[in-house]
Amino acid sequence: MFRWLYRTGLILFIIAMLIVIGLWVNSYRRADALTFLLHTDTSYRLQADRGRFEVYTFPHLGDKTYWYSFTHYTPKPGATRLDKRCTHHAWGFGYTGQKQAGHIWPGGGDRMVDIFQLVVPAWAMLVFWTLLFAAYIAAVRRIRRTHRRRHGLCTRCGYDMRASPDACPECGKSK
Repeated sequence: MFRWLYRTGLILFIIAMLIVIGLWVNSYRRADALTFLLHTDTSYRLQADRGRFEVYTFPHLGDKTYWYSFTHYTPKPGATRLDKRCTHHAWGFGYTGQKQAGHIWPGGGDRMVDIFQLVVPAWAMLVFWTLLFAAYIAAVRRIRRTHRRRHGLCTRCGYDMRASPDACPECGKSK
């Protein structure tokens, strides 16, 4: 049971890291955006664009019959990047949460809307997943070693050490 959980966790971490790497590389060629609607007036977008992952909210304009959409597009050369519009940014990270005016609504007129933007560089996501992966491996090894020690097994290979108290006859590790 434990080995199955360990392998499943490893596979999930590797898949997550490959997804991050794939989106990172692909983001320089085109932008991918996943937009979904959770509340009546707010849409949420997850976007990979030019080496960054962006999360932002914006007022939902238009048809409310869909609950998600996935789009690919090539950014225009002179387009303002989201991280440049953020009020706080450094090292590729960016954040802003504010009310902005100037959004045209279908009913006509402008009104103040809440805008939230979070920008994280792709290298930071890769570092995060790598550190999480290393912590997972260390925790699994610690749990395995503790389990083997409690049950009188060799901590390196798992051989039953009850008959030979000095050293493991399988791998030679001394107690």
